[in-house]
Amino acid sequence: MKGKVSKVKPRIGVMPTKREPPKKSTYKRQDKHQRPIDDEEAD
Repeated sequence: MKGKVSKVKPRIGVMPTKREPPKKSTYKRQDKHQRPIDDEEAD
């Protein structure tokens, strides 16, 4: 059981770290998509 707990702890720590970058990437993607749209509207 101790072995399983050790493996679960590292995984839990890695999952949040992997989840954060995807969220940041989504925000950056939205900003990039919004910027071109704003430029088109300005034109």
